[in-house]
Amino acid sequence: MTLKCKAFACLLFLTAPAILACGSSSESHPKMPSDENVDSGFTFTVKNRSARQELPSDLRSPRDYKFVEVVVVDVINPKQHAVGFEVHYRPPNEETIFLGTFSLFPADNPGSFIVPTQGKLRSGGELILSLVLPEDVPASDALRITTKNMTLRRASE
Repeated sequence: MTLKCKAFACLLFLTAPAILACGSSSESHPKMPSDENVDSGFTFTVKNRSARQELPSDLRSPRDYKFVEVVVVDVINPKQHAVGFEVHYRPPNEETIFLGTFSLFPADNPGSFIVPTQGKLRSGGELILSLVLPEDVPASDALRITTKNMTLRRASE
């Protein structure tokens, strides 16, 4: 490889993270406050099966967000219990609205999942993420699933 090629490769390697970050903005991926630390996300266990995350009351064009993205970053499920999640939206002072479900497959495999919002989001309210397990899973079982905070996505992303 010539010196010019090496220099170009080095430059590309050093500038790639900055180039990739240019397309993301808080408007296209709103950071939603939550009861948890923004960096920590949520941890689910057999005993702790639900997490809530508030939507900003000043969210612009909430109906333009077509998906809720949930990123599962870590799974400890040694007995391979079937693992599913439900996503709900609770508007301010109204009944909870079911948005959808997703499942881990295999049951110990992390990943990124999207659930359609069905055009039902509004400014304010909260998203609720609930772990769904078979009824026969003992409370003492070693099961832990960690997710990042939920993110809203537009159809074009």
